[in-house]
Amino acid sequence: NGRSVEDTYFDGDKVPVEKTQDVPVGKIGIFIGVGSFIKEALKDKLISRSESKERNPDIIPDKRKINTIGIVLGKVDN
Repeated sequence: NGRSVEDTYFDGDKVPVEKTQDVPVGKIGIFIGVGSFIKEALKDKLISRSESKERNPDIIPDKRKINTIGIVLGKVDN
């Protein structure tokens, strides 16, 4: 849920995921920390694509316990 990667994925979109513990730099993944979220992986952080960084801040995994679920492969058409 949330708006952190709009205009690519929107709250409520259904997304297929390839389960993996490694999301390559530049790819979008699903992560669990405080809640679950979709973010773009960079070398040292997970970033939002949203313009509202206050509501959707970037995340530095070393400072928070983050579990990787997998790579987002696209979205399912309703």
